[in-house]
Amino acid sequence: MSNAIVLTELARGEIREARRWYRNLHPVLGLDFARSIRSCLDRIAEFPESHPLVHRGVRKAIPRRFPYLILYRSDGETITVIACMHAHRDPQSWMARLSSTDQ
Repeated sequence: MSNAIVLTELARGEIREARRWYRNLHPVLGLDFARSIRSCLDRIAEFPESHPLVHRGVRKAIPRRFPYLILYRSDGETITVIACMHAHRDPQSWMARLSSTDQ
């Protein structure tokens, strides 16, 4: 049984921005990026604990083919995607998104 996935507005915006960037390079790349992210989110929903912990309950998944990280938390039923960021960005940049009660 798959868990429900919820994307924060910031994560949703990051996915849109990256897809737009790849689509501007080549239309097929934008579609491939979207498929890669969807496939990664499907794997997360099916096996949320299969990805490594990176900080206080936050896990990291890496989509195939693209240098992005998907950072998420699971409460057992719902998976909240905190960030979808380029792998070369500061890995600590997403930590500010965690609410003070989650840390």
